[in-house]
Amino acid sequence: MAHTATPDIVVVGAGPAGSALALLMARAGASVLLLDKARFPRDKTCGGGLTPRAVAVLKRFGLLEAVESIAPQRVTGAHLRSPSGHVWRMEFSEIDSGLPPFGLIVPRYKLDEFLVEQAVSAGASFWPGAGVTDLTMEGRRVVGVAVRRDGRREEIRAPLTAIATGASISLLKRLGLLRRMPPVILAARGYYSSVTSLEGSLEFYFEGDMLPGYAWVFPLGDGKANVGMGMFPKGQRKSPRQMLEEFVRSGPAADRFRSARLDGRIKGYPLRTDYPLYDAHGDGYILLGESVGLVNPISGEGIDLALESAEIAAPVVLSALERGETDAHSLKEYDLRLRRRFEGYFRGMRILRDRAMVPSVLDSLILRSARNPELARTVTGINLGVVSPWVVIKKPGLAWRVLRYLAHRTFR
Repeated sequence: MAHTATPDIVVVGAGPAGSALALLMARAGASVLLLDKARFPRDKTCGGGLTPRAVAVLKRFGLLEAVESIAPQRVTGAHLRSPSGHVWRMEFSEIDSGLPPFGLIVPRYKLDEFLVEQAVSAGASFWPGAGVTDLTMEGRRVVGVAVRRDGRREEIRAPLTAIATGASISLLKRLGLLRRMPPVILAARGYYSSVTSLEGSLEFYFEGDMLPGYAWVFPLGDGKANVGMGMFPKGQRKSPRQMLEEFVRSGPAADRFRSARLDGRIKGYPLRTDYPLYDAHGDGYILLGESVGLVNPISGEGIDLALESAEIAAPVVLSALERGETDAHSLKEYDLRLRRRFEGYFRGMRILRDRAMVPSVLDSLILRSARNPELARTVTGINLGVVSPWVVIKKPGLAWRVLRYLAHRTFR
């Protein structure tokens, strides 16, 4: 097996989390090798939504203007439809969150290639078509990876390995962190052309047969849309693909799809929302983004959290490399910072998801949000991740009855 030069850090997976970390590390002068089993550009089954939170991270990275140039659609809010047909438009500008008042829709084949290019421009090396087949271990310490590229097997050794492989758990099983796939959101996505009445909003539909779950319609400009279905497995008899086909054919937005056509095929994929099931660090390695379960338990959005995990990791990793110490103790600060930012939010969001994904609660919540500005601002803030889901237990008055009921149920 061939051996290569030793970089400071090898990053496995060139999605948003891995590419963002490679970019930040390369900008700081580290020697970075970024690996991905695919050749770019490659598509990824995903809604492609960049929330205001993701837009804010890209702005901090100095990349927002460039990303906007490849984004076919800007969105300023979300359109939600309840099981009984109540409609509420959630405006991102309604809450003084410090975030940009808009999001972007960018197909993943564009976004991921862009981020890889930025990392390479900053000095990172990128190997496409390089599948990591195993981790190189010395005892319990990760000291590198085994890669198959162009029919050859190579070993890359590095002081630190960053794993950013999305929903895949093969390397996590190798580390002994997981034995099987944890509970996931099951999703399916298709691209449609000639969809009518698309506006600058993310659209979410909560219908009886979908629950617990939802359909989405994300505009891509010129009558094109990313249309999908996300389902929390609760014994449904139909797959997300079947439910998506039914939504397009006979759902509440069916009239807008009468002349639409499916471009390509519908693709299914899991979304891991299990943070914090295990530590995001260990001897010689860290985990980023969906590899550690950082996907919003309700909306299924993960790009924003993937970018943030890279932003949180970079200074900790740089400090560890400068000291020449990449053991678990030296990397623990990354895990602590992740937990401070996300642990309470994820636990609260899972409680709200489990209590709210029933028709009566969704009807009340969406109807009341459309009528009550304070409730609307709080629900918007919770969805954007700038308001804690736990704040609902402190709100007085009739308008908070639904959310207070959900919170109180957890303390019985």
